[in-house]
Amino acid sequence: MNTQPNSLLFCHHCGRLPTEDVRLKRCVRCSVTLYCGRECQKADWPTHK
Repeated sequence: MNTQPNSLLFCHHCGRLPTEDVRLKRCVRCSVTLYCGRECQKADWPTHK
């Protein structure tokens, strides 16, 4: 159950908020960090791993 308000959900790399067109995806490794797309996930990997 997600107890965080939606205002706290944003892309960890670029800060983008979810919209109707952009659904945030969780990191499958930690299940906490959110990304707006594969590009942001790849760019953030060196610091996130």
